[in-house]
This record gives sequence, structure tokens and C-alpha cells, in this order.
Amino acid sequence: MLTRLTSHKQAPTPESPPSRRGWRPLSVVIAQLAVLWQPASMEPAYIRTGELRGGRSVLLDEAVPLAAGRVRVTVQAIERARPLRAHAEVLTRIRPRQLARGHLPPTKEKVDRRIAEERASWD
Repeated sequence: MLTRLTSHKQAPTPESPPSRRGWRPLSVVIAQLAVLWQPASMEPAYIRTGELRGGRSVLLDEAVPLAAGRVRVTVQAIERARPLRAHAEVLTRIRPRQLARGHLPPTKEKVDRRIAEERASWD
């Protein structure tokens, strides 16, 4: 697709042939607009994790490739993952609650019937 670069005051003229001067592929136009909208002083950003100490200091887990100086920092708390529990421990906690509410696991015959019904629906 071809489009013409124009100012906001001038509308493109679709009747002009694409071979005329000023016409560019749309991907080139998008790339040129992205360059125009990017601030000239845009520096790369580095995302690191670390530990907040005393409310005013951050100890980073990894260094950043920057010289000493002022930086902008955004702080976001990382939710601590709960330690994994053994499968048997989890089941011993789940089973009594299931029994208390009257839950009965499906029988082998019921599971086999559900699997057969599902497989029959594939045809």
C-alpha cells in the first residue's frame, strides 16, 4: 500500500498516481512517524529487580550499564511466592474439607463413561 506524506493542513490526493514524487510505502511512513514522535533524548530503559532498604535505597540484583548520575526509578512490589508444599501434604488438607461438605469422587465407571462420550463427540 502506498500513501503520501502530507502536513495536517493538506489532504492527500488519491487521484495522483503512486509513481509521483512524495509517495512512499505505508511501512516507511509508519517508521518515519515513529521517529518523529520519539523524544530526541530518549535513553534505553533497564528493568532490574532488587531490594528496597530503608525506604530510600535500592540494592539491585544486577548492575546497569550506566555511569554514576541521576536516574528515574519506578518501584513496584514483587509478590513473594509461597513455598511449594508436598503433594501428599496438600491432599491431606483437601480431603477432610471435601468429606465435610459431602463430596464423593467419581467412580471408575463414571470416569470411563465421560471419556467415551468425549471421544465419541470427536467424530
